[in-house]
Amino acid sequence: DDDDDDDDDDDDDGDKLVPFDDIDDDMRDERYLFGGWREGDGAGDSQAAMRNLLRRQQRLVSGARRTHGAARSDAEAQAQQAASGYVEVPVYLIQCLDGLRDTNDYLRHQVALESVERLAATAATTDVDVEATCVEVAAQLVHLSDRFALDNFDTLRRSALVAVTTAAPAACARYLGEQLYEANYDIQQRLLMLDAVNDAALYLSGADGGGGGGSGG
Repeated sequence: DDDDDDDDDDDDDGDKLVPFDDIDDDMRDERYLFGGWREGDGAGDSQAAMRNLLRRQQRLVSGARRTHGAARSDAEAQAQQAASGYVEVPVYLIQCLDGLRDTNDYLRHQVALESVERLAATAATTDVDVEATCVEVAAQLVHLSDRFALDNFDTLRRSALVAVTTAAPAACARYLGEQLYEANYDIQQRLLMLDAVNDAALYLSGADGGGGGGSGG
């Protein structure tokens, strides 16, 4: 009869996982530690206590395997996406940040870098907080390194930085101006920031033939 009861308990608990946040507390509870089972808590004897502990450990292992399996599936999906040459193109400027920060998927990284200039031009009508987004993208671009050895990396990065500075001139010019006096930049990064502010100003004034002057900017 005891064996039947144990089987029933296993069936009942088979699909019930203890939340990860709660497992540590349960495992530390003196009732479930070896040699620390209290009398009068309905567990019976030490063998019953041992079975309860083993069941909890099995649930933990099962939960960890499911979590690992989900993470592995995501990684495999990303690998297949890169291998197939397909990558999701950003629709909003803020979506470029994930691709710019990607250090594994070169195609996603390249598409994000190429999309910044286009999406910055429409950010005022598509992104919720244009200034904050442009500053965040600008910061990412300034610190960006050519980890994938893209043929036109320097041109793409400069054009992208000019575009976000043009989209949010006050916020980006303030940010870039402040960064010029920081100590953690090399000469190329400083020149990049100066060129971006200069080119954005020329565009907005219409001095380079851009549309800024005609719109009253």
